[in-house]
Amino acid sequence: MKIVHINTFDSQGGAARAAFRLHSAMLKSGVDSCMLVLNKTKKQDGRIKTLSRLQTKFIKPILNEFEKWYCKRLLKNSLRPFSQPVFGNKLTTRQEIKESDVIYIHWVNEFLTLKNIEQVLQLGKPVYWFLHDMWAVTGGCFHSFDCDNYTATCGNCPLLIKSSERDISYQLLKKKLSLFSKYKNLHILTPSVWLASCVRRSTVFSQIAISVIPNLIDTTLYKPIDRHFARRLLNLPQDKKIILFGASFGANNPFKGWSYLSEALSLLALEGGEFAVYIFGSDFDNDLATQIPFPAYFSGRLNDDYSLVALYNASDVFVAPSLADNFPYTIVESLSCNTPVVGFDVGGIPDLIEHKRNGYLAKYKDSQDLAEGIKWVLSDENSLNLACRKSLKDKCSEALVLNKHFGLYGHK
Repeated sequence: MKIVHINTFDSQGGAARAAFRLHSAMLKSGVDSCMLVLNKTKKQDGRIKTLSRLQTKFIKPILNEFEKWYCKRLLKNSLRPFSQPVFGNKLTTRQEIKESDVIYIHWVNEFLTLKNIEQVLQLGKPVYWFLHDMWAVTGGCFHSFDCDNYTATCGNCPLLIKSSERDISYQLLKKKLSLFSKYKNLHILTPSVWLASCVRRSTVFSQIAISVIPNLIDTTLYKPIDRHFARRLLNLPQDKKIILFGASFGANNPFKGWSYLSEALSLLALEGGEFAVYIFGSDFDNDLATQIPFPAYFSGRLNDDYSLVALYNASDVFVAPSLADNFPYTIVESLSCNTPVVGFDVGGIPDLIEHKRNGYLAKYKDSQDLAEGIKWVLSDENSLNLACRKSLKDKCSEALVLNKHFGLYGHK
């Protein structure tokens, strides 16, 4: 069986890592799997295919920048992810697509337009669109937060400077509904129960088959190692409780909840305690460092698994105060390394954090409860790390997840 995974990136971001890990696990199981991406960083991996150098290095970056500029001009807040795809790439002439038996579409913003996705569907092959955010069911936003317009027609979009009943969000949702309702070979996958419920409520996919399959992780790689050894590797203090926070553009991304963690840290400081804070995904920022009442460490973006394994194992607790998230890989990785997690009770996070079993679910946007959760996890009165890895393996182990995928199309 030949399977192709389509994604914008091969390693950058949670969706890329999910796609790559699924592809890699399929290869290990004997399936002829490959990836087709726009941006390739794993240069030596021959199973990852990309477009011509002219396309990837010159034409597409220019067109994507124009598309981003266009969208920013439409938005009240340019920090809210929003996409109206204009420039894409026809993939149906590619040999990988022609020869495939099954096609997975993952996160393809900045890579494919709706027309390009329709071209793939027109081949008649089984197509599994693995959603990693809400964009596929909305008029352009990646997370709707408290807006339910996507369950009707969109329009009157709260993100747009000029919104109306038939604004561009209405037009895009109408186009999606018209397109996707025609194809019976499309099957929607989501990693979280929460996102599946959003999809079922949507206008676009309410009549299309939906399955929930968690993102997988290699539990033989992401595993517990000696904490003292991990701290020596990273040159971290042995005598402090280390609080870990990680997100792409961490503190500069308001939807990753840094402001709430910052307030929680200030509350912890009032009570005393030997803490240190480690931030990855964000380079050193002096203004940010001055907000932290404890010793602070920064590592920037980490893409290699071994550094991440060491970092999770060196930490006493991982805090994920995201205000909107689907199935955060950082939580998956932390739990697999037996490091408990504190996060808000929102989105797909409750799919992973079992309250007071492998972590703590804090009340949404409640810094006080976030601080209480950190204290509770760090207390010596619980044995959370005994449950973390087991809870994760019961959901996300390679064998379990692959069986669910293969069961969809009868592969044994």
